[in-house]
Amino acid sequence: VKLGYGSHAELRALLLANRLDFALSLGPGRDASAKVRSSVLFHQSLVLVANEKPKRARTDPETLSGRPFVDYYPASPLIRRWLAHHFPRRRFTPDVRVWAATTDMALELAVAGAGAAVVPLALAEPLLRAGLLHEIRGTRAPLSDAVWLEESAGAWRGAALEAFRATLLSELGDAK
Repeated sequence: VKLGYGSHAELRALLLANRLDFALSLGPGRDASAKVRSSVLFHQSLVLVANEKPKRARTDPETLSGRPFVDYYPASPLIRRWLAHHFPRRRFTPDVRVWAATTDMALELAVAGAGAAVVPLALAEPLLRAGLLHEIRGTRAPLSDAVWLEESAGAWRGAALEAFRATLLSELGDAK
């Protein structure tokens, strides 16, 4: 297995050129294509965490206003999705001070106090239990997201690739 990292557009182009067997993404391709098959691997809860304990069990937009945030990509800020999910009638511009390309980096920056970050609950749980991070709860159930497996629909698959695909889809739960 060889792992690589790239933008969704780059990975999709490699899939279409049959230069990549599989890609993991946070959503199916925006441009629907009969040449790329997308399958949900699993759903995950996304939570807002920070290194200081919140003053109240649930927060409000005023409490979050002026707070520094860590986010992933300027083109698609995850904190805006989290805020819109928890406070659909309120709009404000979050103060994103640091951009982190990975969840590991976002977690490290949140622990270091660079700002609050939206991360998968499963990855934050050990740090929450250890008291290194604290969850900032919104007004609704946690934001949910999915991880997708994308592959070229017409590519030849040998027995090893088929076994890998089948294992991945069956081991990660709610595959479709």
